[in-house]
Amino acid sequence: MATRPKEDEPPPVSEVVSKLREFEDYNLALSLQEQEFGHHYNLNRTERKIMGVDTKKSKEEQMLEKKYALEKRVAEAREIAIRDEEVARQFQREIEAEEARRKVEQARIDEELAKRLQLTEGHAQPITSGHDLTEDERIARELQERYLRRLNKPNRRLDEEVQNQLDILRAQNMANGQNQGQAGSSSTVHSNGSYHSEFGLPPPSSLVTGPNGRDSGFTENLNVTITGQSGQKKIPAGGTTIGLNESQQSHRPLVFPNHPECPKRIEKILERLEKTRILEACQIVKHYPNISLDNLLSFHSEQYIEKIRSLSTLNQDHINTIAKNFDSVQLCPATFEAALDGISCCGYLAQLIQEGQIPNGFAIVRPPGHHALHDEANGFCIFNNVVHAAKVALGYGAKRVLIVDFDVHHGQSTQRAFYKDPRVTYFSIHRYENGLYWPHLEESNFNFIGEDEGRGYNINVPINETHAKDADYNFIFWNILFPIAEELNPDFVLFSAGFDSCMGDPLGQMDISPLLYPHWIYHLAPICKGKILVVLEGGYHHEMLAIGVEKCMRVLLGELPETIEFSSEPKESTILTCLNVISVLKDYWTNLGRFSKKWAE
Repeated sequence: MATRPKEDEPPPVSEVVSKLREFEDYNLALSLQEQEFGHHYNLNRTERKIMGVDTKKSKEEQMLEKKYALEKRVAEAREIAIRDEEVARQFQREIEAEEARRKVEQARIDEELAKRLQLTEGHAQPITSGHDLTEDERIARELQERYLRRLNKPNRRLDEEVQNQLDILRAQNMANGQNQGQAGSSSTVHSNGSYHSEFGLPPPSSLVTGPNGRDSGFTENLNVTITGQSGQKKIPAGGTTIGLNESQQSHRPLVFPNHPECPKRIEKILERLEKTRILEACQIVKHYPNISLDNLLSFHSEQYIEKIRSLSTLNQDHINTIAKNFDSVQLCPATFEAALDGISCCGYLAQLIQEGQIPNGFAIVRPPGHHALHDEANGFCIFNNVVHAAKVALGYGAKRVLIVDFDVHHGQSTQRAFYKDPRVTYFSIHRYENGLYWPHLEESNFNFIGEDEGRGYNINVPINETHAKDADYNFIFWNILFPIAEELNPDFVLFSAGFDSCMGDPLGQMDISPLLYPHWIYHLAPICKGKILVVLEGGYHHEMLAIGVEKCMRVLLGELPETIEFSSEPKESTILTCLNVISVLKDYWTNLGRFSKKWAE
């Protein structure tokens, strides 16, 4: 091989090309594009210097590089557009088929109601509870519950008789569930997705709204209320509660109006939940007490809070200057109110769940939160919603909290918040690509497992390839997450639910079906007695995001998750990652130690 030229005498293009061809097995040579204009122009500056190539680029070189970059971006955009269109068509067919099936089912239910219950003027007689129900009585009771649930539409006042019947029916269901639990038997899971008590998931309930007014913190005994002719009543235990921060509609990306993190995300979710009639089975909370300043200061700095608060008094140009100091954040005058309401909503739902006032909940809020750092906004996030919800759960009696973060990006802020705290176990599965994927942090790797008393309670499962499939995530769940959750036996489970790992997402570039995540909720529910709060994080293919939320809502309401057919085996890189995770955590988790010994044999 020719001697290396002096720094002031760079070799000609032909010589560099010949060097690279001479070493065909060298990874650098293999990665270069076969283009007529000099292979060495694709080298980074360090590599160019090592090769003895002049690091100064001519205008022609710069123009050529821009041309190649533009062509690559156009090709990628075209590929994404084609894939998104195909996915959209696939799920549109699913939506239409499901809507047709539901119409047929609804007609059957109406016919059964008229036939079996002999309803008159919209009132149903309660069915006597008991263990020896005939099949007809069981069906009649189930149909009666559905009918009473449909009576209570949004903003509709219930008369006292119907409300009393609803309370009696719920009390009977709860009594039956307790008696079955004492007898050591589990309820039957029906094919229509009805309630099954062995998983701690209650039957669907009616749609109500929360109390008006706001308080300064979580210091009072706060109860969601429903107002009817019979006065105010607590929400009976039953039904999933949805939390919304309506102020998020004003938190808009003004600099880049077409930015995917926008109010349209929530609009698409609510449209689908309404179309699929999920909203009818849920309780809606739109009003809640604001988080107190002390609670907000438990994670975020006072200087940072004041900076975000001041946005409402500034013009957009000044706000844009502030936003440039953060990584991947868009701000506007309404940002503080939206973020404050979002974090307040999450904390409020966590309190209600932990106190037993509601069984579970889904905070459909934005902006997301798991990247929001102690003293700066980060990655579309302003305040860390999940961190606050976990602290509220601890404050109201939870001893062990499990946070499951399936957003495609690593929630580095949540990790840092509890890195030394053994009360909170943080599990994150995220795209990593050996540090090449955002947020490009070494601490996102598998060997960062916590410090001091929190050592072993931080679990990172980095995905080092794009286009991971259901088989990869399923392999991780059963070999890492479920064994740890079973051994941890948490009192409360929080999901950082980022659906940007779903197929078709423009940022995630993964191939996960939205049908997968409900299985995680379903299998973890019995471990924590159903005390689950799902908090929305990312998800930028808006239609796919809406489908993912709907499928998770169905499981929270007591339905069985839909069957998934796995079309592939897990990737070798996924299996290797799992082995690495087990190797660093096996001494902290007995269940993982057993896996390790079994595999070693």
